[in-house]
Amino acid sequence: IFPAVAPLIIHQTILLGLCMLIATYRQNTAWRPSYTQLAGIFLCILTVGTLGCFYLFGFTFWLNDYPRGGNFWGMFIAVPIFLSCIIAMTLYLATFLDLPERAGHVIVFSSIPLFLLSGTAWPHAAMPEWMQILAQALPSTQGIQMFLQLNQMGVPTVIVIPKLLYLTSIGLIFLCLAVWRLKFAKR
Repeated sequence: IFPAVAPLIIHQTILLGLCMLIATYRQNTAWRPSYTQLAGIFLCILTVGTLGCFYLFGFTFWLNDYPRGGNFWGMFIAVPIFLSCIIAMTLYLATFLDLPERAGHVIVFSSIPLFLLSGTAWPHAAMPEWMQILAQALPSTQGIQMFLQLNQMGVPTVIVIPKLLYLTSIGLIFLCLAVWRLKFAKR
């Protein structure tokens, strides 16, 4: 179970920290970030998250002798794409929070449903069709399944290209929405 939960832990950690950061900025001032500030925040979280993922998926899995098939180059490509999508989604979500503490509320009500919809604890085929569609639309589901395929099964990178393309496109959409909300939308 841990290899399936690890991407969700990373997802929720980024969501909590970045939502609190952005909500704090927005709460204390009428903060309208410049493109440089947004890029700096994005790249800072991406760097820390990428190094953390490589440590977790590489060294920690090896140290604790978790089963792993290990597609190194696939993981090398997938981690920044997954994290970029999660960061962009979190930036957008943070624009709706009035207090930094609301990020904790989001974590509380979203963690278990995101895990259950990932298809790890309960197969998608046993879910109602509307839940299958919802599950496949979530970046966390795509990320968890992708990392299980790459890290546990060692599948070739070409098999996860649809997931990478989905995460990239959703990440770009969320990033555009976040920039629009942070820079131009009325509070």
